[in-house]
Order: sequence, then structure tokens, then C-alpha cells
Amino acid sequence: MSRLAWSLSLCALIASPGCAEDPTCEDGEKNGVETDIDCGGLACPACADGKACTRNSDCKNGICTGGICAVPGCSDQVRNGDESDVDCGGACNPCLGGSRCLTDSDCQSKMCTSNQCTDATCSDGIKNGEESDVDCGGEGGCTPCADGRMCKGSGDCASVFCNKSGVCSTPSCTDQEQNGEESDVDCGGQICPKCKLGQKCADEHDCETANCDKYVCVAHPCKDGQKNNQETDVDCGGPDCSPCKAGQKCLYGSDCESNTCTNNTCSTPSCTNGVQDGTETSIDCGGTCPNKCPVGAGCLVPADCQSGKCVNNTCAP
Repeated sequence: MSRLAWSLSLCALIASPGCAEDPTCEDGEKNGVETDIDCGGLACPACADGKACTRNSDCKNGICTGGICAVPGCSDQVRNGDESDVDCGGACNPCLGGSRCLTDSDCQSKMCTSNQCTDATCSDGIKNGEESDVDCGGEGGCTPCADGRMCKGSGDCASVFCNKSGVCSTPSCTDQEQNGEESDVDCGGQICPKCKLGQKCADEHDCETANCDKYVCVAHPCKDGQKNNQETDVDCGGPDCSPCKAGQKCLYGSDCESNTCTNNTCSTPSCTNGVQDGTETSIDCGGTCPNKCPVGAGCLVPADCQSGKCVNNTCAP
């Protein structure tokens, strides 16, 4: 029995109001057991996308969704369109190993052998699978890539550095990127130059100013060109900064390089000023002064004493 005769018999059997006396698949009407005009059902050709349907077989693409033939998709669980296997290959995502394929591009491994995708390996001479470059990098267990090879992240590289261009390279102090032990771009750490004011730091050793505050290089209190904190003059004196030079302000002898503060001004050491300063071991004697110290005065060496004897840092008889 022909498909048309079978269709007519079925029409008569179910007494469908849509059945005409002589339905055909070319009469421009939806009749017989057609699901849309001249298509679908058991006798007519499958319908195009957008036409009415009752089952997948009514559609050219094999997908009937909500009573309508649907456009092929990559998640419809049907092999259709240009897919090489169900929902993969062609315009869809590449297929896993073991799936059907037509070309290498149908496979994740980029290897189609005898119309079947084969799994990627770290020695197949092809950039495939999770590799960032040929047979290296990625999360597939391949060895890290050497300098000059492509990478997606630092973990892809033997140098543990993937530069902005996506290439493995060895960190340096001139590559215009923050890498290695650097605290900021090309500065800080144990190897690179110290960072300038305003750049990032981990500690004071990263900064030219030797002052790291909240991970930023800031001006050193004793090098900011101002008289502040406990300084006795600009950037000198006090308990924190270096002693001041002669002529600068002071409060105590310890504020001065000469260890002599006279009338709140650091003075030049003298062997006749009635103050122990300079290299003197006692007041106006010893050290580089021509005057030798008397018995009982301080000394460092016998030559500091008139007696030529220095015992326990005191001139002895």
C-alpha cells in the first residue's frame, strides 16, 4: 500500500474533519494527517522550521518543540544542522574524544581519525586540549611552557610569569610589569631599584625614602625638607634624625655633630671652649686636642693623659 493510500485509510479510520476526499501533499491545504500545509504527518515530507508539528519526525531538523519545528541548536540533544555528533562539532562546541567527527575542528583535541575524535596528549605535536601552547601549559597535566611560548596565566610557564602579551618570559626590572619580587612596576624587592615616592611597597627597604606607610612609599620624616616632629632644625636633631651641622639649631649637645650646643646653636668643636666636644676625652683635652688630660680626667688611650697612663678610661698617676 502506498503512503498516500495508507494516509487516506487512516483518515477514514479516524474520521478527521481535516481529511479531504483526495488529500495530497501538493494541494496547498492542510489536510489528511498533515501537521502543516503539505508537510508532516506520516505521508508528506517533513516540515521546515517554524511549521506546526506533533513529533520530531514531522520536522526536517528532527526537533518539534511546543508544536513548532525548531531551529537546530547545540543543546537540543539531537544531531542536526552541521553537527558531527549530538550537540557538538560543526558550528557547536568541539566534541569530546570518542565522538563522531568530519574534520579536526569538530574535536576538542583537534584530532579526527577515521571519523572519530581522539583524546589530546602532551606529546602529539598539536596545540589541543587544555594546552596553552603545543604540548605544554594548561590544566591537562602537561609540563609548563618555556620562555617565548604562549600562556594564559603564570601557572602555564616554567618561569611562573605570563606577560601582558600572553607569552612566557623571565621577570626583569625593565619589562614594565610588576612581577617577581617587585612591590611595584620594575621596583622594590631584593633585585630591582628602590621605588619612588607614591609607589607601592612592602616595607621601608622597597623605598628610596626608606619610609613605607600603609604599603605606599612616603617622604621620610627626616628627609621631607621641613622642621617637624622633634627635630631641632630642618631634618636634623632630636631623638630620631641625624645630628645637626654647625650653625643649626639645637637643644642639647646630642643634637649636634660637634656634640656642642651653645646658645641653642650647634658650634664647631674647640679645645678652649670649656665644653667636651669633638674628639675630646674630657673638657678641652685628649683626642686630637694638643692639651693632655690631668689625673682623674677621661681618656681612651695613654696618649690622652699627661701621665701617659689610662686605666679604666681614667688618667692615672
